[in-house]
Amino acid sequence: MFGPLKGSRIELSEKTIVLGRERSNAVYIGDLLLSRNHCSIEKKDESYVIRDLQSRNGVFVNGIPIRECTLNHGDRIEIGTSTFLFLVKEDSTFPDFPVVDDSLQAGSTLALRVYDSLYLGDASSSTAIKSAKMLVRISQMLNGATDVVAFTEKLFDLLFEYVPYERASILEGDATRIVASRFTNQKQIQMVSKSLCEKVVSEKVAVLASNFALPESVSGNQVESVLCVPFAWLGHVLCLLYMDTSDQRGFQEDHLQIASAVVALLSPVLQHLRETENLRFQNQELQEKLLAKSPIIGESPAIRKVLQMLSRISPIDSTVLIYGESGTGKELAAKSIHAAGSRRHGPLIAINCAAIPESLLESELFGYEKGAFTGAINQRKGKIESANGGTLFLDEIGELAPALQAKFLRVLQEHEFERVGGTRPVRVDIRVVAATNRNLAAMIEEGKFRKDLYYRLNVVSFTMPPLRELGEDILLLSHYFVSQFVMKIGRRIHGLSPEVKECLLQYDWPGNVRELQNVMERAVALGTSEWATLEDLPEALLERRSFSANSGAPSYQDKLLQFKKGLVLKAFEGTKGNYNEAASRLGLNPNHLYRLVKNLNLKDEI
Repeated sequence: MFGPLKGSRIELSEKTIVLGRERSNAVYIGDLLLSRNHCSIEKKDESYVIRDLQSRNGVFVNGIPIRECTLNHGDRIEIGTSTFLFLVKEDSTFPDFPVVDDSLQAGSTLALRVYDSLYLGDASSSTAIKSAKMLVRISQMLNGATDVVAFTEKLFDLLFEYVPYERASILEGDATRIVASRFTNQKQIQMVSKSLCEKVVSEKVAVLASNFALPESVSGNQVESVLCVPFAWLGHVLCLLYMDTSDQRGFQEDHLQIASAVVALLSPVLQHLRETENLRFQNQELQEKLLAKSPIIGESPAIRKVLQMLSRISPIDSTVLIYGESGTGKELAAKSIHAAGSRRHGPLIAINCAAIPESLLESELFGYEKGAFTGAINQRKGKIESANGGTLFLDEIGELAPALQAKFLRVLQEHEFERVGGTRPVRVDIRVVAATNRNLAAMIEEGKFRKDLYYRLNVVSFTMPPLRELGEDILLLSHYFVSQFVMKIGRRIHGLSPEVKECLLQYDWPGNVRELQNVMERAVALGTSEWATLEDLPEALLERRSFSANSGAPSYQDKLLQFKKGLVLKAFEGTKGNYNEAASRLGLNPNHLYRLVKNLNLKDEI
């Protein structure tokens, strides 16, 4: 009905569907208010059951927060900014639009400017007592409401103590959408009078309409009395409070007075909560955009351990040393540390010590003064100075030359350095995160790395696990990369075939996550079917695949692997394991043959 999928129709089947912000879900909704897996709907017997999958902002059915409930025809489901109507069959009784075009025809109406309520000014003693009690309840509400959802729930609780409504809703300021509801009977459906809302918005008055009736064929309920009160702040209508009842006694003037007073007192609170929530979501969106290109994904114990470590060390300002093989995501971990730390508003400057020649690395790190060497026609800041106020990430720190190690040690100890060709110290305020795929302790024993620099770097350290140790996380990462490349390349693909999944899990991934990313890009770019198949994978992966795990007749790829194995084993016959001789027979380089034997898992058979 409403939200990013407005106008869409979702057909339910025997299969369970998941709704949320994860692109691989059956129903993807691009809404930051939603969790990645927000809720699910599954068929049980002849009914459908909706479950909250431990979402951050909850699931509401007919305005009531639920963990799990059976859906009935006409139920309204609210998640994030989206509202859905559950229909067992097509039924005009439940229109897509909850605000009904009508003309305001009521037996009697009473309008009241919100700030003219007796409960906000001079009042009789009995009214004053009620006012005092109401102020106490409102103060309790203010102390307990930390967001808009909690605010509306507490508002409905408070009002029900003073106003005998059957249905209460909060509508957007233009009265086009119900954003929250509370019904005394969950199966009731509330329809809203458009003409009444327009009067309240245009005149900025609270209205009590008695003997007020919407067509029973539309509402399902004979409405006796309606109360509509505007939340207004600085002359602007924020939203509307809309309550009705089918009780013949209807609402009384006192109910209008109380509702107006409550709304007047709480309007600035609602505005404050909205602004705070908006800032919080903007900040969250910025943080997600920072890491959206390459988030740390995984549910294995190894990844959970890394995520726990990142959450603990990010807020502090200590130097961090990250170990891990090439391609395991060490730079991604450094970005996460920066994004979640106190320096996130400062720069994140990264430099790969192994990618820059030693002769140039010093000037890249420390910068240089004008005239320091031939071609230095202007002063230039280095990476260290550019990171001032933020984080400096040094990848492959083990490749740093001994002379630069001594100079960088001063940066860690004194937070100052001198540019190349300079004599004046430059002070910096930076956090250092370093990474390496080498054993620094062994390098110290070999005299290739300074012990004092190692101890300065190794304040907090952890290891990024290799991909081969992550189990089913390999498939999670694969689906993530596929979804990324589908958007980038523009080719539609549903996912991975069972044979591809099996192959990915059997491979040992020497290039780790970076290799998996390349493999998935290749599969999306070169594939010809709706599913990634074995034909879309590089040969190295197929050679590692164990066809004995398959059932049924061998596939083309299985037969090809069997032929390769036979060819290699035959080449080794009579060579006593001599790789050079066997490679000569096959016309291959010995190194190529060695990799082939390893991939085909033939080492024990030679």
